[in-house]
Amino acid sequence: MILIGANVAALNFAILSVHTVSLNRALLPSALRPPRWREAVVLSGGLGFAALVARVTARLLLSI
Repeated sequence: MILIGANVAALNFAILSVHTVSLNRALLPSALRPPRWREAVVLSGGLGFAALVARVTARLLLSI
């Protein structure tokens, strides 16, 4: 149960990182937007969590 919760949380982090960057780009004025390198760090963290979810999902599907 803990592993399922951890994987759902990782998927949530991956989705929310992309969502946060897209909302910041769409709604904030350019003077208030974070620099590109901070957006890149947020997106790379989201990609890392997405990779973890993909790895666990692939391992579960291949073991069936």
